[in-house]
Amino acid sequence: MAAMIGRKFILGLVLALGVSGAGYAAAWRFSPIVTEIPANQRAAAITLKNDDRVPLNYQLRLYKWTQADNADQYADAADMLVSPPAVTIQPGQSYQVRLSRRAVSPLASEQSYRLFIDQLPPPRDPNNSLGVSMIMRAALPVFVTDRKFAVQLSWRLRQDASGLYLGVTNSGTKRVRLGWLTLQPEGQAPIAFGDALIGYVLAGAEREFKLKPAEGTKIPVLTKGTRVALTANDSSQRNPITATVTIQ
Repeated sequence: MAAMIGRKFILGLVLALGVSGAGYAAAWRFSPIVTEIPANQRAAAITLKNDDRVPLNYQLRLYKWTQADNADQYADAADMLVSPPAVTIQPGQSYQVRLSRRAVSPLASEQSYRLFIDQLPPPRDPNNSLGVSMIMRAALPVFVTDRKFAVQLSWRLRQDASGLYLGVTNSGTKRVRLGWLTLQPEGQAPIAFGDALIGYVLAGAEREFKLKPAEGTKIPVLTKGTRVALTANDSSQRNPITATVTIQ
């Protein structure tokens, strides 16, 4: 049965990488941040490193990653395994986790997964009267991909009383990871959205993002039909993205 992950399930989820915190939740690292497995290969490895002074325990789960209804969706990955599913790493030591495909076969488009790494809490401290243990979690993107796969994007912009929204349809065979967005309405100054990640749009998926301008920047009221020059960065591509979009 597919195991879906909802918002309430992901309590304590840390999508930002390089997680740190006080006590047992400190000093753990992993590499690479994004794993790409060539379509003609079966396996890849991710290294976990314990920089703390105490042993750290981890639980690892791999989920198929899709996008629908303008949200990320996760379900059990039946075509790939993570080994081991749990590990204890001693202070100052590293451990390689292996991701293995069940079969190598031709792909029509890129396949997307997320590896959830939970740092498990230590045994309960009897001196902790609150009885509360926090769990740190990272969610690492994993892709089975091919050099022939490519992004193919179409864009929409709309504005209402609640803000400015960018719609992105990726009809290509490779994901796009959008950041460094700038919009320049015709005859007006550019609107910068900083270097923050806008978000992923997976192959064959569609997303809409509410845009937050860089600090100190205001979004003007844009009338329907206004032409807007768009530039952005895709972390998986060398060349910047450029497009002209009309306000709907």
